[in-house]
Amino acid sequence: MVIMLWGRRFIDRLGPQTDERVPPEPHRRQCNPTCTPEQVQSEYESLNPSIPARQHAPLKPGAFEWIALCATLWTLCAFLQWRGHAFAVEFGSHPDESAHYVTGLMIRDYLASGHYTSPEAYAEHYYVHYPKVALGMWPPFFPLVEATWMLIFSPAKASVLLLMALITAITAACVYRVLRKKKFDWPLAFAGAALYVLLPAVQTSTSAVMADGLVTLLDLCAMMCLMRYVERERTQDAVLFGLCVALSMLTKANGVALLLLPVFTILLTRRFRLLRARALYYSAAIAIIGGAPWQVVSYRLIARSGGVHVASLIGSVRVWLGNLQVLGTALGWGLAPFCVLGILIFLIRFWRPHTDVIFASAFSLLLSVWLYHSLIGSSAPRYMLAALPPALVFSVAGFVWAVRWISVPAVPWGVRGVALGALAGGLFVTRTWRVPYKPYQGFDQPARFLLAKPEFAHADFLVISNANGEGAFVSEVAMHDRRPDHFVLRSTKVMSSSTWYGTIYQSRYKTAEEIRAFLDLAPIKAILLDTRPAAVEQDKPTFELQRHVAEVLDSDPHWKLRERFPNLASVKPWIDLYSRVGPEPPGQVSLDLRYTLGKQLVHSNCKQAQCDGKE
Repeated sequence: MVIMLWGRRFIDRLGPQTDERVPPEPHRRQCNPTCTPEQVQSEYESLNPSIPARQHAPLKPGAFEWIALCATLWTLCAFLQWRGHAFAVEFGSHPDESAHYVTGLMIRDYLASGHYTSPEAYAEHYYVHYPKVALGMWPPFFPLVEATWMLIFSPAKASVLLLMALITAITAACVYRVLRKKKFDWPLAFAGAALYVLLPAVQTSTSAVMADGLVTLLDLCAMMCLMRYVERERTQDAVLFGLCVALSMLTKANGVALLLLPVFTILLTRRFRLLRARALYYSAAIAIIGGAPWQVVSYRLIARSGGVHVASLIGSVRVWLGNLQVLGTALGWGLAPFCVLGILIFLIRFWRPHTDVIFASAFSLLLSVWLYHSLIGSSAPRYMLAALPPALVFSVAGFVWAVRWISVPAVPWGVRGVALGALAGGLFVTRTWRVPYKPYQGFDQPARFLLAKPEFAHADFLVISNANGEGAFVSEVAMHDRRPDHFVLRSTKVMSSSTWYGTIYQSRYKTAEEIRAFLDLAPIKAILLDTRPAAVEQDKPTFELQRHVAEVLDSDPHWKLRERFPNLASVKPWIDLYSRVGPEPPGQVSLDLRYTLGKQLVHSNCKQAQCDGKE
């Protein structure tokens, strides 16, 4: 009780949060219970002419302001991508990155082909050529966005990365919009938007073709639509909220966290009458009908791959605390204290008659993202990306409240703000901010070499590497190939078997004789062998396979060492390219997809017309 009383006195020192006037309880009891707060305020001001009416600042930015804002943020995102070498390396920073790109590329090629008879057969045929298609493991909205962008512009690397930069820029612009709606000055609002772009976790997401950035944008849009619905109670806002939830669920399973958002928002704002409104159930129907079916499909595929597990009590506590640590690390010492201050002040002010809808919605989104991923046991830093926009809203609010709390009458408010901002900015730059460099796998050079040589025209390639290296080579060949032309075989699919997550690894060839027999009879013209040692425990079986294959190739007269890549000035090459001596044998190779599709696909070295019927 003493702490709460001290907290109330502390908050009162900060002055009013906004210029909103709350009507007294007697007048509110005279109003119709169905009146909205805006109607109550209007009636109260009409009955009390001595109270000046609220001055509504123009919160909606004009078209020019939006264009200038998005262009500035988009340019900043592209500049950070360039500094992080994203345009110069392959799609191999994460095993999922190449899968996202190839899946979008497949949909783009399918739409451009003009033949829409059998999409399943087309997808299987495409997978045999470029085995990184993952439609079904993830819902279709993100690859559809990619495919549309590629149709309008280009499937080139720079084009797709600029799409990712645009998604981040629009998300930052929405952060700006929320802060301006809270009536913060535009420099503070722009600072919040720019800080979102500058966060290292956001830079990593912007430089990779991953779905987490789009999920973050859709989650933030859903929060803004729900916020407008709670303020105005218009059906169209509820419908837009349901649409954003459905699209987020159609992007990735992370969107399911939005189902918690209206629950927390209604509890925090105490607008329990909304539970009787039909508009809220319209939005729920849109979200469930639009997003739930694909979640069922994805869940079945993930469960078949061993991706669903139940954590122990100790493991759950670690995940809960780990996700909080992820948020604190992402914000750093320059922003995290202000975020905590903003949340504490909001919670203390929660006991006032009216709860701020904007802060309630932001806190609800933050809580929904953190709670959902903690309950399902997901602790990857990229899953907390959707919690960063509301965290930045509280960071800006906490900064403003801290400036007001500093009681130095001789120092103007603006000077205090600049001094505290410089201190926070210095901590952010020195302790948190950096430009994360995207890792280079080295497979772009051999991909261009093989596609440029006439002797490898229509040839089949085998890549032996970890998941990142295989994906980098597959995406590079698919990007520059005359699709579909070359067949790329992955060692993890043709020489071994494992789940989607790399578990339950089993080698199909145990001895050197078995490996030699497979390589001599398989329809393969070139082999790319990654000689790097295993960096993590999960890659050790792949490294052992690489070592055994290298021993076989060096002693087999049917193969010769052709080139070594990459050709860099200061680094020794780590990829050996072997080419076959003589023509390709007319053999066949089976791709083990029992953990995903529940069957095997067969590739054979035959005429294209015959292959279409067999694959």
